[in-house]
Amino acid sequence: SLTIHDDKVATVTDLGTQFFLDENDVNSGLNRAEACCKRIAELNPYVTVNTTSISLQDSTDLTYLKDYQCVILTETSLNLQRKVNNFCHQQNPPIKFISGDVFGVFAGCFCDFGDEFDIFDANGEEPKEVFIGNITKANPGVVSCLENTRHYLQTADKVTFKEIKGMTALNGKVCTVSVLNPFTFTICDTSREEFNEYDHGGICVQLKVSEKGHHECLETQLTKPNLLTPDLSRINAPFTIHCAFLALQSFYQMKGRLPNTR
Repeated sequence: SLTIHDDKVATVTDLGTQFFLDENDVNSGLNRAEACCKRIAELNPYVTVNTTSISLQDSTDLTYLKDYQCVILTETSLNLQRKVNNFCHQQNPPIKFISGDVFGVFAGCFCDFGDEFDIFDANGEEPKEVFIGNITKANPGVVSCLENTRHYLQTADKVTFKEIKGMTALNGKVCTVSVLNPFTFTICDTSREEFNEYDHGGICVQLKVSEKGHHECLETQLTKPNLLTPDLSRINAPFTIHCAFLALQSFYQMKGRLPNTR
C-alpha cells in the first residue's frame, strides 16, 4: 500500500511540475494529496493508495511512521528531515528513508536504508552473456571469447556456464572471474581430472550476487557527505551543490521562505 501525505492545497504553480493535478483541482482548492490520489491509484490497481493531511512539523509525534517500511520526504525543512531520518534509522528493523528536492536546475537526493542492508542488484543492468571460443585445461583455466568479442566482465565477478561441449563439468558450475584483457579471463582450476578437454560451444553467464550495503544517517552525512560524481569533468560540482543546498536550507530556517528570484 501507499500513503500520500500533503497538507497543502493545489495552486497554479503546482501545475508546472505536478502532472497529477489539473486546473479544476486548483479552482476547487483541493488538497494536493486528495486531488491526485485517484490518478495515482490508476497506475497500479493492485496497490491500495491512501491519503493523509495531518500536519508534519518538528513537534509532530512520529510513532505512526512505524506502520511503514519506507518514508519519502520532499519540500520539508532540513530540521524536519533530520528528525524523521533519526526516527527511521533507530527502528529495528530500520525504516527506509529517502529525501529529495529540486531547486531550479539543481536536484539532491539522500538515502538511508540502515546500518546494514542487502543489495540484490548493484547496478540494475542485465546479466552479461558471453559466447565461448575456447577454454584451456590449466590452473587456472583461461576462457577466450568467441571471435574476439568483448566480455565486459570485471575481476571478482561470479559466472556460471551452460551448453559447453567437452569440458561439461563446467556446466552449472559457479566460478570467480579474474580479467586478463577485454577478450579473456581466468576461472577455476580446469587441469583436474574431472574436466575433459574443451571441444566447442558454451555460454558464460554473469551472476547477480547479493552484497551488504551500509548507510549513515543524515546528521552524519551532512558534515561528511559520500557524494556521487556523475560527471568526471566537473568533479567538484557535487560538493559545491551540497554546500549550496545547506546554505539554502539555512536561509529557509531563518526566514521561513526561499530566497526571492531576480
